[in-house]
Amino acid sequence: MNAADKQQKAKPSMPTFSSMQQEKQKLRRLFKKRRDDFFLKQPALHAKLSLEISRRILDFIYQNKATKICCSMVTQSEVNTSLIIETLLAHQAQKNFRVFLPAMRKEQGQGHGRSLVARELTSKQSLAQQLITDPLYSIKEPNPAFCKSYYGDIHIILTPGLLFDETGNRIGFGKGYYDSFLLQHGESLSLGVFFELQRFPDLSPFMDERYDRKVFQVFSEKNNLA
Repeated sequence: MNAADKQQKAKPSMPTFSSMQQEKQKLRRLFKKRRDDFFLKQPALHAKLSLEISRRILDFIYQNKATKICCSMVTQSEVNTSLIIETLLAHQAQKNFRVFLPAMRKEQGQGHGRSLVARELTSKQSLAQQLITDPLYSIKEPNPAFCKSYYGDIHIILTPGLLFDETGNRIGFGKGYYDSFLLQHGESLSLGVFFELQRFPDLSPFMDERYDRKVFQVFSEKNNLA
């Protein structure tokens, strides 16, 4: 065997798309369990850090004079951002805030395709009165009977996820709902919201530029990463 043959034989093979998707699925399961365990085993610390992160994000909103904010209704183990929603609604009149939450909608003419749309909350009713439960994912979302869909510009979008890195790369549950939503609102500042235990050194090898969208800035209890 000559030198060229040996070099060719020693050259490592590039990971396939299929293998990368399998690795992403492993990371999703691992980090979801890590976050769920944190919520179940340390609920007091989970609540404390959620408040710290929410206060950092509120400071960012005030500093940037943003008035149109799309928040998110989270699952139990995600960062609890209810303080942000309640604070913005409480100061809606004085600060001219417009507060939105994402909701699922069925796409016309695309079978069972679904996407996110922003619906606007109001301070005239309690938050609980304005919410219903999405039957597919059991997540609270605005009731279309009270909350109108909104398709205009949004200044800030709070973006949940399972993993983040310091450059804004994000891995969610793999359905692409938030990636599509961020693409529709390309001028918005998207803020990733996470606990430090969800940080990953570098997610860039797992990103597909055709579909995956970075967030503008990531907020954890440790720091906010530009």
